[in-house]
Amino acid sequence: MNYVLEVVDKNGSKIHLFEERWKHISNEHPEIVELEDIKK
Repeated sequence: MNYVLEVVDKNGSKIHLFEERWKHISNEHPEIVELEDIKK
């Protein structure tokens, strides 16, 4: 699966935001689409 964002939490675990979830979030909350540039 392709992910659009990877972060490391305070315990050192990797957390991925997958494309499918990002599409769902951005469709439901279009005001955050401009934040997509932050993750790059």
